[in-house]
Amino acid sequence: MAWETPVGGHDARAERLPAPAWQRLPAAVAEKVVRPVFAEVIDGVVAEVAARQGSPRGDGPLEHNLRVGLDEALEQFADLIEGRRDMPDTRPFDVLGRKQARAGLPMDELLTFYRLGGLVSWRCFSQAHARGQLEAETLGLLGEALFAYLHELSAAAAAGFSAAQVDGASLQQARRHGLVRRIVLGVGGGKGSLEQHARQAGWPLPARLAVFVGRMPTGSRPQPSWPDDVLVGAVEGQLCGLVPLSESGEHAEELLRAAAEDVPLALGPTVPLADAAASYRRACEVRELVTVGAVPAAPLVRAHDHAVATLLRREEDLVNELATTWLGPLLALPPARRGPLLETLETWLLDPGRPSAVADRLCVHVQTVRYRLRRLRQLLGDVIEDPDRRLDLLLALRAVRSR
Repeated sequence: MAWETPVGGHDARAERLPAPAWQRLPAAVAEKVVRPVFAEVIDGVVAEVAARQGSPRGDGPLEHNLRVGLDEALEQFADLIEGRRDMPDTRPFDVLGRKQARAGLPMDELLTFYRLGGLVSWRCFSQAHARGQLEAETLGLLGEALFAYLHELSAAAAAGFSAAQVDGASLQQARRHGLVRRIVLGVGGGKGSLEQHARQAGWPLPARLAVFVGRMPTGSRPQPSWPDDVLVGAVEGQLCGLVPLSESGEHAEELLRAAAEDVPLALGPTVPLADAAASYRRACEVRELVTVGAVPAAPLVRAHDHAVATLLRREEDLVNELATTWLGPLLALPPARRGPLLETLETWLLDPGRPSAVADRLCVHVQTVRYRLRRLRQLLGDVIEDPDRRLDLLLALRAVRSR
């Protein structure tokens, strides 16, 4: 809040906002009452802190920092009363709040120091009043000034503390994102360098892990709630995460199932840490299969459930050749006639020699199955009965389905 001294006129706002209490104190109060008690206040606060912590007085870093900070605060307070400055310079106390956060210390500890400083200062000022150095009215105004000043310092320290926490979280997030990239893309040095980056990111390197990928969350959609030990970042424009294999052998999909309800994920196989790039590639491949409709969509799609589809996708030219070689005459038929025959052929290859079982699975009459089998033999020959060609035909059928 901006303080201002009323200068006359009819500005109702100015009438409601008196000058800060330190500007309404006689300047002589600083020289006669405040400055003489600097040492007493500082020693008193240091003693209070030592007593609360159950530690002896000494020349440790905490006491040194306390003395430096209190001296700065008291000097500014006296300057304010003397009119050397209009408002406190809160920048040093913002810095103190940032240092407190970066040291991993609680904000309450710093605020306690300020409260103790206020209490010990008030005790000294009250004693000055008892000695006849201050009138009661002036003592009340000095107390108002003191606690208004402490409020400014505390607010600045809290703001610095919060800002450092945000900065620290952003830095840690950047380090974790960078670690994901280093692991799955194999960039940025050898094992020693990777271990160093893992320590900085606060993520212990596992012996085995699985990699998952998905669409980056956008807009106002809530972010998924990831398990604590899952490392998540962005790689090549998509969400990418690493799931360590736990000591109990807990599978990655068990950890991800809840998060996958918010963002559909494709999960690669569990591999040694050094092979994370392979798990990443498999996850990307199966996600692409879902995108083109070759694999049914689901909240969590596992690469090892779709290894054949992945293989067919990788060798597209060879697969097309396979389909043309073994199914050419059948593929030349119109779609309405081709579809039932392809379906019957695949079912027959999975359960050969049993027309009734094929009819049951297709929900058609057994005579319909026998008719279709005769038609397939006319188009493809006796290859549909050859055990050595069964795998070729099944792969060719999978290739046609994935188109």
